[in-house]
Amino acid sequence: MAPLSHPAPAATGPPAAPNLGRKVWKRGTAQTGSARRYCSSHQENDTAMALKPTIYKAQIELADSDSNRYESLGLTLARHPSETMERMAARLLAYCLNAARGLEFTRGLSTADEPDIWLHSDSGEIEHWIEVGQPEHPRLRKACGRAKQVSLYIFGKSSDTWWKLNGEAVCALPHLYAWQFSWPEIVALAQLLERTSQLSVSIVGGITYMDNGKHSASIEPRLLHAPQ
Repeated sequence: MAPLSHPAPAATGPPAAPNLGRKVWKRGTAQTGSARRYCSSHQENDTAMALKPTIYKAQIELADSDSNRYESLGLTLARHPSETMERMAARLLAYCLNAARGLEFTRGLSTADEPDIWLHSDSGEIEHWIEVGQPEHPRLRKACGRAKQVSLYIFGKSSDTWWKLNGEAVCALPHLYAWQFSWPEIVALAQLLERTSQLSVSIVGGITYMDNGKHSASIEPRLLHAPQ
């Protein structure tokens, strides 16, 4: 009888890894990529949401005896996330000082090609360009080339220094008026504003008085320059 044959012994060494590693790795990579795209998308959405302006509404009873203008104004101000309450108060004040049919707030800090406030003629030309703050000289020069009149209202703790450094160049620009708002007075004015405000604004002898029914503030803009 022939002897029984035995199978050859299995090769020694670590067992072969199942053919799952590559698939698992690919799936893991795909999930990681999706997660990254998901996070990136949500970060972009969060940023977009964070940059949305806060809307303020002001119902104003304006009595401007200096310009013989008396009217009710329903204004909507979009406060950009980087804009302070003081700057928004300065914009509101500048609007009241120049109130006219067709005067409107622009997108403000959201765009570099528009002023804070402007007025267009019926034919679409820029009649009045109003800047608030401490803009750069090239911006003002460009404004003077586009509008028939430019009004600049500077304010802030450093506004005196800014005017000393830039006043001579600003005064050389054509059809530009420059005014200064007192910083403490702007701070007091900003404290009157709420998301929805009822305000009475009186302008008498160059002084603006503002009242919200609970508190009041006054401000006297100082003329720095007027074209000859």
